[in-house]
Amino acid sequence: MDDENITFAQTKITMQSIKTAIDYIESQIEKAIGGEVELKRALIIAIDIEKSLLESAFLKVFKLSGPKAQKIQSRLLEETGGHLERLMEWQSNIR
Repeated sequence: MDDENITFAQTKITMQSIKTAIDYIESQIEKAIGGEVELKRALIIAIDIEKSLLESAFLKVFKLSGPKAQKIQSRLLEETGGHLERLMEWQSNIR
């Protein structure tokens, strides 16, 4: 990305909200590793995280002017949406 211009967009996302989100995700990972989370609950958590990423516009926090950077950002949004759909489908199959 050295040859592309990347700046930050105006956003309501604060450093504290990012830290809170990271802390939450890390705690959920620890619980999953420790076997404290069953599959249904893990899917709910994963779906909530994916929805949060899309709804908060976190993946759009950077203003990308170069075509390569814009393509990466677009792909991240597309893949996150696709991942969310697969999680929701998986969830519907185990109910």
